[in-house]
Amino acid sequence: MAMLDETLLYQKPVPVPPPDEYFRLVHFDLKGAPPKMEFLKELFPKLSEWGCNGLLMEYEDMFPYDGKLEFVKSPDAYSMSDIETLQQLAKEYGMEYIPLIQTFGHFEFVLKHDDWSDVRELSNMPTSVCPSNPDSVQRVVEVVDQVFALHTDLKFFHIGADEVFHLGLCAKCRARQDSGLDKSELFLTHVSRVLKYLKNKYPSVTFIMWDDMLRTVSVEQMKAHNLGEMVDPMVWNYSAQDANFRSRFTDDMWSNYAAVFNNVWAASSFKGAFGPTLYWVPNHLHLQNHILWLNEVNLLIPKTLKMRGYALTGWQRYDHFSVLCELLPVGIPCLALALSILMKGAFSHELHAEVSKQLGFSKPLDLAIIMVSGPESNPTSATHAIFPGSEVFRCIQNLAIYETCQEIRSLIATPKETVLEEEQSTKSDAEKRAELEAKVNRLRSKLQTLHDKFWECMSKMYFNRTIEEWIKLRLDPLTSLLDKSLQSSIAGAAEETSKEDKEEQMVLEQPGIDDIS
Repeated sequence: MAMLDETLLYQKPVPVPPPDEYFRLVHFDLKGAPPKMEFLKELFPKLSEWGCNGLLMEYEDMFPYDGKLEFVKSPDAYSMSDIETLQQLAKEYGMEYIPLIQTFGHFEFVLKHDDWSDVRELSNMPTSVCPSNPDSVQRVVEVVDQVFALHTDLKFFHIGADEVFHLGLCAKCRARQDSGLDKSELFLTHVSRVLKYLKNKYPSVTFIMWDDMLRTVSVEQMKAHNLGEMVDPMVWNYSAQDANFRSRFTDDMWSNYAAVFNNVWAASSFKGAFGPTLYWVPNHLHLQNHILWLNEVNLLIPKTLKMRGYALTGWQRYDHFSVLCELLPVGIPCLALALSILMKGAFSHELHAEVSKQLGFSKPLDLAIIMVSGPESNPTSATHAIFPGSEVFRCIQNLAIYETCQEIRSLIATPKETVLEEEQSTKSDAEKRAELEAKVNRLRSKLQTLHDKFWECMSKMYFNRTIEEWIKLRLDPLTSLLDKSLQSSIAGAAEETSKEDKEEQMVLEQPGIDDIS
């Protein structure tokens, strides 16, 4: 993982508009680890306090679909009254409320059901609808219409439409391409049909779509489908290094967009962008991403394009079937810092210290991934953190300390080497077995304490299905590794000749584990 780039992160401020002249939307990816309503009620006022003035709610299967779409909703789906409460809270705290429903790709939450398999692009891949199937548009807008029915006074609505990975692969789509239609036209035809329906039915609403599928589309094609009159592109880029950031865009992207659209949005990330299996946020990379966006907006976006604002995305899964990445509480400190960066036009040591203090940290938040390698390690203490979800933050920080401390690594990394270096002695096999069992049992006891604490803290903000999934993903494998290490080490110890035990006591006294709060 890339190191902190201080030259980039601590650059001079760039000009930013007054806070009330552009949006700073916080994105909620509800397809994984959806928070309970009680937690959102606690979080929303804090978001407003930190500078958020809009919410981008990606419902997925957490919306209370009914009627013939009832099969789509999750067992944990919010109720109709919950949806009303979310909108009321947003209004109370001065935040624009923008629903997001996918309408092309990333439509797994619907297409995974057999009832909708007939509109899949590929029969065995429930990722995207087929743009050549005459039923696809009608099916998609059925979902969108149900969402609209439970929202009042909407000014914006996001139709997704990113990453249509399996575009143009079915027999119908291939036949259309053989007749001269390219993939861009397949994409534009479906999206424009969806937008025409929505604009006719909801004329006062401004629609938004992810931009990535448009980056290689010509100006002429976009104009031919009247995209500029129907939708705003939301340009997303989560890269943290300048060269990578620029490589995501074509050289003529901004000029092309300026020739077609009047307005544009930018999308950064505060979590969930640097690895589908991460559970601890690499804060420095996300903050650098926001600095790069400030530079992009200030220097490269044509002045004829009105910049409506930013969406700070917080992905919870990379797709509907992917594992959980960083949980929301672990990303909240980064989110608070990122919102401040967008309002100040820069990151600074003073901003870092001020926001960390507001969140209740005893010293400035660690910007890099926690790595505990010895007594010199001293990660930011979250003991007195007071932000919503801070208890879960502490638990996950303790897990990171647990996983990277010397005691654990000495057991689960190379158990055979551990035997050779630590377990050869003049002790009997029975004595060595007893000491190893005591050591592993002590570590498993610490792990069980973490397990119990996770349940206690996470149950306040997550449904049981989320907690069970997370523990199965993060804690159970550690327990299994410890057990396997014990079996392997005992077997190895029984085979080796006796030697002086030079390392056992040092490992047993290694600091770290007993300091977990």
